[in-house]
Amino acid sequence: MSMPAFSVVAPPAVSMTTSAPIPPVTRRTSGVASSMLAQEISQIDGVGQVNVGGGALPAVRVELNPTVLNKYGISLEQVRTVLNQANANRPKGALGDERTSWEIHTNDQLLKAVSYVPLIVAVNQGAVVRVADLGTVSDSVQDVRAAGLVNGHRAVSMVVTIFWLIGITNA
Repeated sequence: MSMPAFSVVAPPAVSMTTSAPIPPVTRRTSGVASSMLAQEISQIDGVGQVNVGGGALPAVRVELNPTVLNKYGISLEQVRTVLNQANANRPKGALGDERTSWEIHTNDQLLKAVSYVPLIVAVNQGAVVRVADLGTVSDSVQDVRAAGLVNGHRAVSMVVTIFWLIGITNA
């Protein structure tokens, strides 16, 4: 049985750009471009690769004040542990009988900054210390230094590489 041969060094065939005038729309645009559009385009026959650039996926950014951490005697590791535990994505329990068992799964991922603000990091001299007491929490993007512009507006671009058929068959 023979298989078609494709060029793996083909230049990009299509370049697309999506843009939005305000940053929150750009975060959503980047998420849609990478999680929906790129996946759909990559399933088209002949498409070998889809690269998304110029944007960044949504994320919650926690910026801690080292002076305040020192004041409360809290380490970065303590804060990291609290944030990690608040985003646990693992089985929560199980149900079963002699023949069958089911795991109970939930997704505890916190998707918005407002959900991180009340998390308790420590108790200091009887007072609760929350994430909000240690710095700022904001809805942001994974990479704050990534940016793409088209005609002066923030944009997300997709470059589609098509693997061109270079021969009828390969023995």
